[in-house]
Amino acid sequence: YRSFPERCEEIAAVMGQKLEDKTITFSCKTLAVGLVLLGHTLPQVNLPIPVDNRVKKITGLLIPELFQVYRMSSKKCERSIQEFWFEVLMILRRNGLDILMFHLDSLIWQVGGRIFGNADFVMGTYLDTYPQVKHLIEFLLTLKRNASW
Repeated sequence: YRSFPERCEEIAAVMGQKLEDKTITFSCKTLAVGLVLLGHTLPQVNLPIPVDNRVKKITGLLIPELFQVYRMSSKKCERSIQEFWFEVLMILRRNGLDILMFHLDSLIWQVGGRIFGNADFVMGTYLDTYPQVKHLIEFLLTLKRNASW
């Protein structure tokens, strides 16, 4: 579905917002999921991640200094979060994963829901149960140690 990026730009224009604004990024994510469910293959477009509370919290676990520099609700903070996850996405793609931002966002959202949505949640138990998530988080922490975020 090659016109996907253009559809996202149209949504932003109609709504009078920027492409990286949460409403637009979420709309594009929803459109992407729908198109994939209908069997379309999407081009690797560089749409930003929708920054909601779960994404902020997961990002805060990985790079807490980000929230020391910016207020958690500021646009600069949201842009920095989007830049962080875009860089993660590019690294994952360079390492052979053919994924789009909505794939990464879905994983972050599910992990965030599990971590922050359960009062009895124990991170170690969760990571032992889902080793692939543990490996991804370890990978992200390695990236953080070796990067200038």
